[in-house]
Amino acid sequence: MKALHDSEIEVERLSLGEVSTEILGQLERLYADAYRGSRMYRSLLEDVEEGPGIFKLFLARRIGYPDEVAGARVIELKPHSFIEYRGYEPLHGKRFCVSPPLRGFGIGRALIAEGSRYSFQELEARAIFGESNEIGALALAGREGALFLVESIENRSARNFPRENADFFREFIINPKFRSYRFPVGDGVQFAYCRDAEIAADFRAHGHRSMRELLGVNPEKQP
Repeated sequence: MKALHDSEIEVERLSLGEVSTEILGQLERLYADAYRGSRMYRSLLEDVEEGPGIFKLFLARRIGYPDEVAGARVIELKPHSFIEYRGYEPLHGKRFCVSPPLRGFGIGRALIAEGSRYSFQELEARAIFGESNEIGALALAGREGALFLVESIENRSARNFPRENADFFREFIINPKFRSYRFPVGDGVQFAYCRDAEIAADFRAHGHRSMRELLGVNPEKQP
């Protein structure tokens, strides 16, 4: 199967009140098949029950497969005590998942693009925060321009020196055989998508770097 064209992927946007029992059932199947022991579905139910002030569910479907959720992502306002927001709104990309047989075909990229359009154009947000223990999700975030908080990488394991954690991260992020792996514990590697170059410069000044920079490539001019 080759990368899907935009005309083959449909991304649906749902507000909190539009998340039906049928949709939840489809998401339960998606998350159960994604990662062993994943808490994402239970966490989604908690989000729905809490009713955050900003909540938008993005569902990706392949055209012609209306009963199949190929991928999902939530944009929501949800602060976390372990993240330093520095005056930015705690807007997060959460519950990101693509069905394992459909990974690598552009569905995750479409979900990120739609979430960015909604956040930066409609909400006029300056940044979207994220954190993950999923190697594949982190690799995709890096390819799509996210800036990683270096401290959250270097402190991944207290049993290693910071440079060793950084070396492990670089190996995991570039090696395709690790894409289905997860870091076993911790709050996750933190990252952010920035609205423009000015915001990206502020994040870089506070310890964030792009995937290319972490791999030793010259810093990009664009965020």
